[in-house]
Amino acid sequence: MTAATSPGREALDAFADSLTPLTTPQLLQKGRELLKAKRLHEAAALYFTLINHDPHCMPGYLHLMRLLKKARRPDAVEQILRRGLTALPDEPLLWKALVNHALKNRSGGKARQGLQQLDRLEPGTSSTLGLHAQFELAQGHLQQALPLIRRAVEQRAATPPPAKDVDPSEPFDIEANTRTLWTTLAALHKAGVHAFPCFGTLLGLERDGHLMPHDKDMDLGLPHNEMNAAIVVMQEAGWTETPRTYPGINPRAFSRDGIVIDLFGFIHDAEANVAYTGIWMKGVPFHDNLVHRFAPIHLHTQRSEAGLYWQLQDPHAFLAAHYGPWQQLDTAFASFAEDRNATGMTPLREYFVWTRVLKDWNADKIPLLQRYLASMREWQPDDPLLPRLARHLDADTASEGT
Repeated sequence: MTAATSPGREALDAFADSLTPLTTPQLLQKGRELLKAKRLHEAAALYFTLINHDPHCMPGYLHLMRLLKKARRPDAVEQILRRGLTALPDEPLLWKALVNHALKNRSGGKARQGLQQLDRLEPGTSSTLGLHAQFELAQGHLQQALPLIRRAVEQRAATPPPAKDVDPSEPFDIEANTRTLWTTLAALHKAGVHAFPCFGTLLGLERDGHLMPHDKDMDLGLPHNEMNAAIVVMQEAGWTETPRTYPGINPRAFSRDGIVIDLFGFIHDAEANVAYTGIWMKGVPFHDNLVHRFAPIHLHTQRSEAGLYWQLQDPHAFLAAHYGPWQQLDTAFASFAEDRNATGMTPLREYFVWTRVLKDWNADKIPLLQRYLASMREWQPDDPLLPRLARHLDADTASEGT
């Protein structure tokens, strides 16, 4: 919900008044239409009207909280949560929303309270186990989180999929976000930070000639010892660091106007003549993190519409090291599991693989799930979980074909 697309206050008030005669089902239908049309400010006004009209309408709270979260209004999200739980104290979806909100805002006590309620209302379900896994990871307890996420995946595989909902997210504006990319890279270059496009951002630029339309963020690499300088540049440009739900130290994420940029720090190992990056957690031994190994990073300057920026001297070698054959579009690439240059199936890498599997199973993405399971069989052929998941996936595939 950006200011550029926001109707005026008077227009929104008039729109809300026009909703008064509608019933709850009519308001829900109207809300679905507004979300589909990406008229997010009007959708938010509608859901405010809905929960005032019908305080026991759970979907109204959920849609409104998602919109407020998208608008980066955490205090308003918490107020709506309190209203919802007062009206519907035994609604599991609201308690799940509370746990997710608490984890995002580093409130361990509130997250624990929500998990206690979910253990009462939905003990042992896939979503409850998954939230327990997130909670343990947020506390830095990777070894406790990993078996919980594995149990969540197995439980999900054995149960019907959850109902799909309308995504209130805004479309990825390739042209505007490309301008933001060049402006950010130029500002970092001017400040002496050697930041360069990497991972999915680099893949889109090199393979497609533009950012990938389904990307939710942009990826930049830089020497890890320049991270603090980069953070200053980002903050001066109006970016806000987005806290992880776990104690991550790499990458660092920044958001502005609905866009997220991940800054991946690279460390050069002179003795081994390699560079390392990845997803690293505070308090976790380095070899247990998700670590990607590349050839030493060499950069040169190029010029965009916004000014000079750093670029990899051999971007194609970087992409081949990480993705393998990268020139052709691969919509079923199994992130984390199929990363070619990860240093083994470490505990944190396995945790993120299972979180992706859980997400994709909920979304019923069978071809992608097949890739994940095939890749995990290569890494862990004796894992007893894999044949059980394969049987469930075969059953899901067969049911789809009937």
